Amino acid sequence: MWKRLIWFLAAIPLTMWAQVTAAAPPFTADEIAIYRDFLLHYPQQLSNMIGMQDTTVPFEADMAFGDDPKPPGLEIPAYSGRKLPPEIAFDSKRELAVFVYSASCGCKGGSRGTVVYVLTKNREWSQKGPILNFWIS
Repeated sequence: MWKRLIWFLAAIPLTMWAQVTAAAPPFTADEIAIYRDFLLHYPQQLSNMIGMQDTTVPFEADMAFGDDPKPPGLEIPAYSGRKLPPEIAFDSKRELAVFVYSASCGCKGGSRGTVVYVLTKNREWSQKGPILNFWIS
């Protein structure tokens, strides 16, 4: 009986892990290219990347653009709950991409901002202008 109970208890975490992994959608090539570029051109001290938020949060246009009365028309992605990169919202033509990042340093402070990317004629993603709603504490 104990052997059966041990096998049952050992199988529960594996089953739960398989369900969580299967539910998360795979990263698209665009998401990987955008986030890779962001990390290569990280705007703050590289040591702050240690505090980069490691799980995604639901994309919220209000948080991304604040009081901007005309944010770009984005298709808000469903929340996946997966690890990095953050939820990236694209426009309907997939020529514009936006995400919000958050990082904290060891001094009980951090930074947050909205990053906008555009798809160039060469079919590469390029950061558009400075980071919006940049906040540091």
